[in-house]
Amino acid sequence: MKLPYLLLITSIGSGVIGYGVSQTLSSPEQTTTATANSDEQPNDDDYLSSDTFATTEESPQQDVVFTSDSAGSNIVERELNRYGYSLSNLDKMQWNDFIGQKSLDYWAKDLRAQLTLLNLAISENNTKLIERLLSRKMTIDAAPTHDDFPLMVAAENANLVNFRLIVDHIQNLNSPNYQSIVRLIQRSNDLSLGKSKIDYLFNSGYLFDDMYFHILPQLAFTDNLEDSILVNTLVTIDPNSKIRENGPILLAEMIQNGANDEMVRALLPDLDISTLDTRARKSLLISSLSSKRIQDPATITALIDKGLDVNVEDGRMPSILGISVVLLNRVDNDDEFEIQKEKLTALVNSGAKLTDREKKKSHLANLFNSLKIPEEQKQQINAALGL
Repeated sequence: MKLPYLLLITSIGSGVIGYGVSQTLSSPEQTTTATANSDEQPNDDDYLSSDTFATTEESPQQDVVFTSDSAGSNIVERELNRYGYSLSNLDKMQWNDFIGQKSLDYWAKDLRAQLTLLNLAISENNTKLIERLLSRKMTIDAAPTHDDFPLMVAAENANLVNFRLIVDHIQNLNSPNYQSIVRLIQRSNDLSLGKSKIDYLFNSGYLFDDMYFHILPQLAFTDNLEDSILVNTLVTIDPNSKIRENGPILLAEMIQNGANDEMVRALLPDLDISTLDTRARKSLLISSLSSKRIQDPATITALIDKGLDVNVEDGRMPSILGISVVLLNRVDNDDEFEIQKEKLTALVNSGAKLTDREKKKSHLANLFNSLKIPEEQKQQINAALGL
């Protein structure tokens, strides 16, 4: 089968953008038509081999698509030779590989869209295409907008293999462009993958030197004091400080972001309750009650022993005990229920009470009575609450 001269020249000149790029980015199921005459279905390596997409295995004999006596053969031959193909025995598989490579070069050189292609390859986790584009020595530390930086795209979408590929090609990991990468990883990945990405950043020289952007998000991924990043940071932490002018104290922020029992209790010796206003004191206890990472009622007791008033009122929020009752009714499973119940019990044992206003609200009593706890425990807590 011979291709018309016009089709060949147009293909070479334009890179056959639509077909070539789609073949390069598509999954194996989408590329089966390119090898309809072969005995086996193609896989990613058929089009995306490390040898610039050229096939490395000998394929079955296929029709020659162009010959040296065809019109315009000198132009075609020159382009084919540039990509390592021979005009004399060009078959359909080689032609498809050639078109894929040519189209990439068209996008990258003529349209200056290699960054767009790279980000698309990262989003699709197409390792072979990522490797090919990176092999072009392209600069990936510059982008028109923050969301276009390949490292940020990889932080949000890439698997660990492809994330490492991008990190290894970044010239300055500590550029301000990447300041929020840890928070992006926290929001976009499951715990295991997120922790692996953060560890690779740390081992690659990324500096975790900002409490809001680096340390607080890291808390959600670790067992806290077993993590080298946090252990090194712990000695510099003042739990009474604030990173937001009108925000809670740092210890409360850390609890909200995932500090566990061990880390909270490690910081308590430096906690100065006398510096906190009524709202800050209440916020600290509420953060501990609502955090799923605080699971030991002894942590609640330790906070109270530092001088927190379990019956503090600010006139705007429900009582601490009332909030604990609500939280008890919002758990997702039996284990969470038991943990939350123990926290409530720690409050009751420390003298926590509902306000007179809350006791008059029948909906709170009804909410408590709907809890699925043993009757004996319900009666004991019911009596302590004065309901």
